[in-house]
Amino acid sequence: MRMRKKTGYLLLMLLLLLVPVAAWADKTTVDDQAGLFSQEEEQELTDRIVELTTDWNMDFVVVTTEDAEGKTSEEYAEDGVLYLIDLDNGSVWISTAGKMIRYLTDARIDVVIDAGYDNLKAKNYADGILEMLNETESYLEDGIPSDQYNY
Repeated sequence: MRMRKKTGYLLLMLLLLLVPVAAWADKTTVDDQAGLFSQEEEQELTDRIVELTTDWNMDFVVVTTEDAEGKTSEEYAEDGVLYLIDLDNGSVWISTAGKMIRYLTDARIDVVIDAGYDNLKAKNYADGILEMLNETESYLEDGIPSDQYNY
């Protein structure tokens, strides 16, 4: 599993989780523990995630939290997640597992985070996440970079 932390997000801790272990069991697509989304926003995110999952045969899950249970964002993300908004620690984490490791290089992860940054900072969390999901899909469409390799 590879993780990438992007700091400098003053008012925002958003942790968008892709492929958390718990989500595999119940197929939860949005776990809004921090209560950031309206019911309509949660449904919009769920619909987009179902579309991405169907198109790419990978699971996408969004998780928000206000209480990282004493863990850093990195430690919280190590529980088998891809993207996380963490209001408790004030940082954005993207952790990749499986096939996604090959698609999302460090440079691409930075672009994905940046795609949603303005909306996340403005507390338009659902719009920020949708932008991040769309940017992720654009990289899936681009394919694995020719110079990509794993250590």
